[in-house]
Amino acid sequence: MEKTATILELIKKDCLDIQSLVTGIGKQEFLASPQVNMAVTMSLFSIAELSKTLPSEFHTNFSHLPWENVITLNAAAHENKCIDLEEVWAIATGEIRKILHFINSYE
Repeated sequence: MEKTATILELIKKDCLDIQSLVTGIGKQEFLASPQVNMAVTMSLFSIAELSKTLPSEFHTNFSHLPWENVITLNAAAHENKCIDLEEVWAIATGEIRKILHFINSYE
């Protein structure tokens, strides 16, 4: 359980980083800012890699969490060598909130 808590703490840090980057900006500003969308994308990639290290029973017990969306974005970027910034924005402004809320209530 300690390993899970450590991983969730690292994911939480990435979620908070994403929130701080997208708070107060709109979608068009996000799309027009390479620095912001790159930072958000890298944090999403980190979340994807960290979530893959969570125990399989964790994924089974909390299947309602949007891990798969983040992992799929990461995999598509590696396969296609391109990033769908519209999808990055959608995950950063929607799914991340759900993950962060869960982690805060899990602690």
